[in-house]
Amino acid sequence: MINTGSRTYYGLAVGAFITALLYGFITNTMAEGTWTTLAGSGAVDAILGPLTFGYKGGVGDHFGYAALMGFSGLCVGLGAITTAFRDGNAVSIAEVEATDRRYADQPPMNVVPWPALFALAVGITLVGLSFQPFLFGLGVFAAILVGVEWTLTVWSERTSTDPEVNRTVRRRVLWPLEVPVGVAAGLGIIVFSMSRLFLATAGIGAAVIAAVLALVVLALAFVLAARPTINRGVVLAIVILFGIVVIGAGIWGGIADSNKDHHGGEEAASATADARGQTDVIVASADAPTPPIPASQSTPGTTASA
Repeated sequence: MINTGSRTYYGLAVGAFITALLYGFITNTMAEGTWTTLAGSGAVDAILGPLTFGYKGGVGDHFGYAALMGFSGLCVGLGAITTAFRDGNAVSIAEVEATDRRYADQPPMNVVPWPALFALAVGITLVGLSFQPFLFGLGVFAAILVGVEWTLTVWSERTSTDPEVNRTVRRRVLWPLEVPVGVAAGLGIIVFSMSRLFLATAGIGAAVIAAVLALVVLALAFVLAARPTINRGVVLAIVILFGIVVIGAGIWGGIADSNKDHHGGEEAASATADARGQTDVIVASADAPTPPIPASQSTPGTTASA
């Protein structure tokens, strides 16, 4: 029986395979025209090329074709692994093994921020891909870190039937990793985003933003200190909202700063072009030949000597 996770991977594999065939066929027939190739003698090779991985014809753009085929093969492998392990479902594994061992099959007991943080990391990666290489690398690192945290959290919740034991196991495994790395990553994101914002609003604007930010942090600290039993979900929501605001401000600051540099470069280039044009006009006027003086305008002494 094919389980749910395997169906997802197999569906992706089939979709990537069909896309690779179409991509190879279209890019292979673009030079002569797709309909012209189908109507001519090269139709068989154009169709067999992608189907035979280039053995009986061309595949067009090799890089795109190989990437799509590689993704299809990867999804097939992941689907096979997921089928073998039955999606990690404890009941299914117990039925296959036919053993009396008791597995922990219970829903997650804790509210975890990893899905929202993973989506935030993916958003940072996409923004950095078109805006800032450093932000792209930071987003990739955060996505990997959050993915590891999410995976190990799900694993720890199925370690036993006792939630307290599961939490203890998770702390022993993850706390030596998540505390220093998470703090370093969070501080890096905050420092970089704030630096972009302060550069874009240099002067009194940067001072006002820093003062308002300090007041907000101080107010949140007082609220959390006054309510030590505040719900964990509220704390996670505040942290995630703060991260979104900080990253959004950093993105806006970076875009505004780059636009400022762009306009400054255009003005400098325009001024340079104007100065160069004036210099060319002066040089051209200096190099121009002097027109001859008409005889009627010449002096009497000059006429007599001539």
